[in-house]
Amino acid sequence: MHSSAASIRRSWSSGRHDTWAISNPSCGGSTTCAAAASSTEDKQGANPLGYFVDSLFREDPNRAAPANATPPPSSTQSPSPDRTAESARIFANALEAGELSEPDRQYLGQLIAAETGLAPAEAERRVTDTFARLKQKLDEATVKAKQVADDARKASAALALWLVMSLFVGAFVASFAATLGGRLRDSSVLVKT
Repeated sequence: MHSSAASIRRSWSSGRHDTWAISNPSCGGSTTCAAAASSTEDKQGANPLGYFVDSLFREDPNRAAPANATPPPSSTQSPSPDRTAESARIFANALEAGELSEPDRQYLGQLIAAETGLAPAEAERRVTDTFARLKQKLDEATVKAKQVADDARKASAALALWLVMSLFVGAFVASFAATLGGRLRDSSVLVKT
């Protein structure tokens, strides 16, 4: 399996959204990015996989339409919710496998071409580029999570060292005070009155 392959588990959130949790095993599974595979928009706006899927269906305003391309749908119309969810599931599966398979890339290219009016080759290139950006973000998050975990480990090791040192100093001070107290007790003279 590829080093940036991700494991995917399914959970239900509030009974409304079908959510996929993607965790990267190369960082011990400590980083997880939740990606809603549903067609409805996440109310909190925290859908990192959805951003990349949505970027697939964007029209390029600087592009002149080629003669053989199908005309794009109206600019106010958003892509089909089913297609967005399907694209998210394909990307989630590709992240688990570590790479986007050729049939999935071609199929997504056809969806993008149909929704945006791009030429099929350009749509496939967009799919490949978007998946590469998603994978890069996941790898960056993995590296960042490893760094945070390493910093936390170092901080806890330093804290443990200082706690042990303080216990030794406390034991030494208590022992020294007991020795002084014992000498004071033994050297004192009792006065009878």
